[in-house]
Amino acid sequence: MSKFFHFGVLEDDEWYKKQAIISANKLSLILFFVAALLSFLFYKNLHELFYLPVAFMIGIALSIFCNYLGLIDLGRYSLLFFNVLFLALLNAFPILPEESGLTHLYFAQFSLILFPWVLFDLREGYSVYIAFLFVLFFFLSQSLFIESFTLEMDRSFLESTLFVNGVYVVIFASAFFLLYQILQKVVKNEQNTYQTTDEIKSKTLEMENHQRELEIKIEDINTAHKSEEERSWVAQNLTQVTDLIRSSNSKNIFPEIAAEMVRLLSAQQVAIYVIDEESSKKRFLKMEGCYAIDRVKHIEQKLNIGEGLIGQCCKDNEFIYINNLPSSHLRFKTGMGDEPPKNMAIIPLIENEKITGVAELVSHHKFEAKEREFLTQISEIIASFINSNQVNVKIKELIEQNQVQAEEMKAQEEEMMQNMEELQATQEEMSRKEKEYLEKIENLEHQLEERNKV
Repeated sequence: MSKFFHFGVLEDDEWYKKQAIISANKLSLILFFVAALLSFLFYKNLHELFYLPVAFMIGIALSIFCNYLGLIDLGRYSLLFFNVLFLALLNAFPILPEESGLTHLYFAQFSLILFPWVLFDLREGYSVYIAFLFVLFFFLSQSLFIESFTLEMDRSFLESTLFVNGVYVVIFASAFFLLYQILQKVVKNEQNTYQTTDEIKSKTLEMENHQRELEIKIEDINTAHKSEEERSWVAQNLTQVTDLIRSSNSKNIFPEIAAEMVRLLSAQQVAIYVIDEESSKKRFLKMEGCYAIDRVKHIEQKLNIGEGLIGQCCKDNEFIYINNLPSSHLRFKTGMGDEPPKNMAIIPLIENEKITGVAELVSHHKFEAKEREFLTQISEIIASFINSNQVNVKIKELIEQNQVQAEEMKAQEEEMMQNMEELQATQEEMSRKEKEYLEKIENLEHQLEERNKV
């Protein structure tokens, strides 16, 4: 039975259209049985109109078949048409022109105005209005049917209590069924409205969650992009400073490094201090390079370890950042003078936990995270250069010392060779004289022996 009620229902149809088709199938089944009952009663009591309920029953079956084939609009219009036509003819055939129509049949015809609101839905367009006007037209033009379709026959059966009550029962039962279907549609519509509202709320909440997730993803992407840009900025600037150090032939490259840092960081002044030792026990900081707003500053300045912020930074090996200092701030001595700058960075130059110096930077703007990261890494590069430079200087000094010692040793060797040559000449002279003396002694002895013989 459920399969019969779903004749013509498609999965893709809207719910209201499915509901209208199911209601049409249910109403067709009820009317088919009513037509079959009327066919039996007319056969027994009003044989002249027996073909009318039979034709009505065939029409109902035809509308059901149209629904089965998927021709749902044709099926519903045919169902309405056969109902209207059946009642119009039933009320016209047994009535003579001078007679009035049967009241209970007029009621039956009037009750058909509920059919369009069950068979069709307002959301299907103008179908429901066309069907309503169709029913109304047949009802208002009933007098034309009475004049056009009239047969002389005994209508006592149509006026009998059994038939009249039966018609009213069918009218009220049909009206109840139709009103029930309409109310069911209204309830279903409300349920769908609530469901749609809940779905909209759910979709809205889902969209809001999706929007938040999307915003978080966009924020993560922006953060990652910003981090990547900052890493790229740091890497590029480190490369520029490193290339400067490698390519420079200057004896003192620190002013060039300070000038490059001023340009890269948009700072106003940069100074670089390097730890120097006058003796094995005394250490101090000496300014090796200073650059301030497009000009090199030549300042001879020395600071003891622990003296001022520069010396304290060297002593503690810690970065110092000072921001937004008011002009009325307590004066303190820095490597740049007595006036406190608005923003300052003092960074220790450390490599492998060994401090080699300090860099001091002054700027009108605060040092951002990427700039601090740059300062952290550049401090290692400068410290490494200072270490390498100091090692190279020591190696050069050792080479020069070795060269001096080698020259001194060579001079000493030449002097020793000359002395050895003189000594050898002296020994040869002494040997020659010794030989002469021996010859003289031998001659004297020979002469003495000859005298003794005489």
